[in-house]
Amino acid sequence: LQNEKNDKGDLIFSDYDFEGSNLNVILDVLSYNSHLMGFYANQLANECFLDTAKKRSSIVSRAKEFNYIPRSMVCAKAEVLVSNSQYKEGDVVAKETIFYGQSESGTLPFCVLNDIPFNKNTQTQKYVCSFSLYQGAFTSVTYTKTYDWDKFFEIPNVNVDIDEKMFKVLVYAHENSSEAIEYTRASSIIELNETSKVYFIQENWRGHYEIYFGNGLIGQSVSLGSVIKITYFITQGTSGNNITQFFSSDLSGKYKISVITASYGGQPIESTESIQFLAPRNYEAQQRCVAKNDFITIVKTKYRT
Repeated sequence: LQNEKNDKGDLIFSDYDFEGSNLNVILDVLSYNSHLMGFYANQLANECFLDTAKKRSSIVSRAKEFNYIPRSMVCAKAEVLVSNSQYKEGDVVAKETIFYGQSESGTLPFCVLNDIPFNKNTQTQKYVCSFSLYQGAFTSVTYTKTYDWDKFFEIPNVNVDIDEKMFKVLVYAHENSSEAIEYTRASSIIELNETSKVYFIQENWRGHYEIYFGNGLIGQSVSLGSVIKITYFITQGTSGNNITQFFSSDLSGKYKISVITASYGGQPIESTESIQFLAPRNYEAQQRCVAKNDFITIVKTKYRT
């Protein structure tokens, strides 16, 4: 601007000393502001596209357009054998029995997902059962739908495995109701109608998973006053791998625990790079396996490492 004034022979500023003047300060502020606004606009534009976004919340938001749910943390799994030296009729390893394993990060809980009965070993004549242990523990959160705009119900913990066998949604008609209806997860809107008792799940901008229900056309909506109970599984992901010794205060005395396979398979939440790579390819496959790349994408999406 200074040069422009001088080049055009502006008589008002012809002999004006810009150096150290107030006008020079104003020009510096304007140029600095223009530079920052240009940088901000560039960063903002980058966040609008899946390929160039850097913030996880932006990448996850763009992935929703491809109907892609980022992988949650995955719990480690171990295989154990429990023998019962004083078996009595009806003895079982009860569902959600807690076992503990020692890792580098401390003592970690493992649990059983179902009741496990004992069977008699014909060779040793002992009653034994073998089953899988999953690193983590169940917990739950309850919400009441008070207003029409209560559409999303957040899972307050980030370290959660959203695998369906460890995730349950129950809906009660009101807070005093003892009867609950279990809603199942919908992965597609195909064959859904206004009576389908399903829920949808997604990752929100805070990095937490949240569920929501249908709108009365695609999936049954939840009425005001309903109580939603979400039971989910908290895990430590990779910290639960490579554990070879387990004990349980619930199984002492007549029980002996032997490890068949050390814990394995624990994984962290899906990285942003993986989301950027798999989301468009998952959409390309359209949940069907026809071409070679369809199989590759489905396998990578279902069994991500």
